This record gives sequence, structure tokens and C-alpha cells, in this order.
Amino acid sequence: MFPGPFNATYSTLEKRLENYTPLLHTTEFSIGSAVVIMARFFILLVVAFFGCVYAQPTPPVECELPNNVLADIRETKAKIATLITKLRTYAITNGLPLPTEAAAVPEVTTIKTPTLAPEPVVFKTCKDILDAGYTTSGTYGIIVEPLEAPVPVFCDMTTDQGGWIVIQRRVDGSVDFNRTYAEYADGFGTLSGEFWLGNDLISALTKDTTMEMRIDMTDFDDVTVFAKYGKFLVDGANKYYRLNVGGEFQGDAGNSLSYHQRSPFSTFDSDNDASPSRNCALRHTGGWWFKNCMRSNLNGFYFPDGPHESYADGIEWSRFRGLKYSLKSTEMKIRPVAVTDNDI
Repeated sequence: MFPGPFNATYSTLEKRLENYTPLLHTTEFSIGSAVVIMARFFILLVVAFFGCVYAQPTPPVECELPNNVLADIRETKAKIATLITKLRTYAITNGLPLPTEAAAVPEVTTIKTPTLAPEPVVFKTCKDILDAGYTTSGTYGIIVEPLEAPVPVFCDMTTDQGGWIVIQRRVDGSVDFNRTYAEYADGFGTLSGEFWLGNDLISALTKDTTMEMRIDMTDFDDVTVFAKYGKFLVDGANKYYRLNVGGEFQGDAGNSLSYHQRSPFSTFDSDNDASPSRNCALRHTGGWWFKNCMRSNLNGFYFPDGPHESYADGIEWSRFRGLKYSLKSTEMKIRPVAVTDNDI
């Protein structure tokens, strides 16, 4: 179809998408969208080739493509790579077999020899995905060092300008949150429902990137409030996943988390709280950064009606509904802190 690297580039990309056709039939992704992307790539190559070779009476030995054409080709290649990344993440999340990958796609720069290296698309946060143009909330794959395979996370792309990685969700009591220390380290639940992302993963996400955190919560009267913290970091396992929360506070829920600052994570089978006489997690249920003992605990028992006679053993946020009222729903989410001119 095309001579030299043009043909290799188009044929290899076409083969990669053919490998993923079975997955396109089993996912939310449209085959039509894949065809549109490949059609765009085909047209770009036609324009680039004829403009580069036949528009000149005597083509030079190496015909350099204009920068704007190269940019369009790279952008379309990136869209194809992103689609394939999302398909691979879907397959990993749902236990589907992964297709055999084709060879890496060569970069088209001249008629004779490619001179630009491939530029892989790597998303490290939901904010990266949002900035790439994906504005629909849902499950995406991100790279979290030192892990090599993409990690599925739920991205909230609409709340407060979007780009949030959701690390906790409570909605209906379908998942038991009174878990062991090891289970909280690994994470549990399902990204489409109730879950805890996992202390190991939360620590890895916040270790080298300054994150802010937002907590959205709703009571059984459907009153929704939020609490937002300018800085959020969870230490590693060697420090018992200690909480570091601070920066500017915003929100109408009241600040019920700063009390727990510098507290290690505790569960009923791993008592790391500051109380000399009580196991706070055993008394109040769930895993949390208990101190002596708590002003909040969003991982407590799910009471289906809100008010309860027992003390502080539900999904509690003291500054919102006190410690004898269990909330209807909560979401904890993090994203990189935006860099301002003052930070440069």
C-alpha cells in the first residue's frame, strides 16, 4: 500500500487492533471508534506520503515530514495505544485472556529510515488520563511504581474539576469492612461498588507525588457535604501506614480528620493506636488511623438507617452528624496537587 516505513507503520497498527477485536466485542468500547481512529491514521499517511514524495519533481534522498504532520501522526498513534491500554486493563480486571501483541510500531519520519523513537503512552494518575481527553468516570489502568503491569483504579472525572483516584467507597453495606490488617494492606471490594484500594497502593501513589484528598459524604436525608485537605500522604508498611494530612482545609463537612494526624493504621488484629488501655479498632470496628480513639472512621459498620444507639461504631464523621449516626455513603479520593506559578 505504502513504500518503506509508511507501510510497516500502518500494517503493524492495523494488526495490533485486529488482535484486540475479540475484546472489542466483549467490552464497552466501540469497534466503530477503533475504525475511525485507524481511518484517520490511514488518511494522515496518504497525505504525508503524497505530499512528501509526489509534490516534488525530484524528491531528496530523505524526505522530512513537516512537524505538524508528525504531530498529527503521533497523536493518532497515541489514541490507538490508549485504546489498547484500556482494553488490556479491562481484560486484566475481568480475567479475560490477553491477545498476543504485535511488534512495536516504527515511527515514520522519512521515506528511507525512521529517525524518531516510539513514544509510549503512560498514565500515572487519573489526572493524566483526564488531561489526555478522557472525561468519563470509570475504571482505567495506571502505572504505579514499582509495579510493571497497569493497576485498575476508579477515576472520578466530574467532581471538583475531576482527575481523582477513588481510594474508598461506601454505598450500601454490601462489603464487610471489618477486615484484617493484611486485607487492608492488599485492598478489597470491587471498583464498581464498595471497596478499599489498599494501603500498599495508597502509600505508593502518595510517596513521590504531592496529593490532595477530598472526602464526599451523604447522610440518610440525602444531604451531601465534603471535606478537602491540601496534602495527603500515607507512609509505608514499615511505619504502619501512618497518616499525614494537612495543608489548606476546605469544605462544609467540618474537619474530623486532622485529629488523626501522624496516627498509624490499626485493625482489630493489629492494635497500633495511641490508647494505653483499648484496642480502638476492636471497639469501633473497621480499619482506620485510630488515635485515642477517634473523631472519624469511614470504615466502620454500615447501619442501614443512620442513627444508632451504640457509640462510634458506624461510618462516622463527628463534625457532620456526630458519633451516633452512620452515614449513607462516602468516597475518599486523591489527585496530584496542581502546580501554580508560585511553586515554580
